[in-house]
Amino acid sequence: GKKYKCNFDASFNHENHHSNVGWVVRDHCGIQCFWGSTSIGQTSSPLEAEAKALLLAMQQVWCTGLRSLCFEGYCKTLFDVLEKKSAEFTIKKICSDISYWTSKFVECKLQHTKRSNNIPAHLLAKKGPPNSIFFS
Repeated sequence: GKKYKCNFDASFNHENHHSNVGWVVRDHCGIQCFWGSTSIGQTSSPLEAEAKALLLAMQQVWCTGLRSLCFEGYCKTLFDVLEKKSAEFTIKKICSDISYWTSKFVECKLQHTKRSNNIPAHLLAKKGPPNSIFFS
């Protein structure tokens, strides 16, 4: 089947701890298939927001029927935790949820990328709707 890539990102407000997440799915030619953003309310840290962004992106993509994807983000700490290179107790539960969702896909790669490759997802997370979900 065709290969798809999903870039995800989170924004974190340091004053009120409010977070938004955004995701963009592209096909093997780089054409945007769909995207979305939503508020996820309060998070304890930027790392928790990033972990929830990945989890939410996986769930939203699952709903579209796609089963073979690479999920890309630029939070190196998150990928280190997911690859068990470092431990981070604060997101342990979310990481086990991410593992569960990873196993549901036929093919699911989690990949770190540089910030410049993640701009559309970043903009969606930054400009996300204050208390609803937006989906293309």
